[in-house]
Amino acid sequence: MARTLSSPGCGGGTRHRLNPYLGKIGVIEEGAYPDLILVNGDPLEDISILRKPEKNLAQIMQDGKITKNTVKLRREPSYENLP
Repeated sequence: MARTLSSPGCGGGTRHRLNPYLGKIGVIEEGAYPDLILVNGDPLEDISILRKPEKNLAQIMQDGKITKNTVKLRREPSYENLP
């Protein structure tokens, strides 16, 4: 996850020089570059499922691009009721 480094009263100038992707990394929103994984199972309950990524990582997104996808949709997603 990206960490912003700044000191009070810097006006954001230092923060922007240290992280040119401010607001684009570590967030899930349009125009961002998220890194996400979709896991088969609950790694908080059983961390060992991450030892077999070929079996248990259903989807991997790096820099906002899907690099692995084994998810099969049963129907087309509907976005009409989203805020």
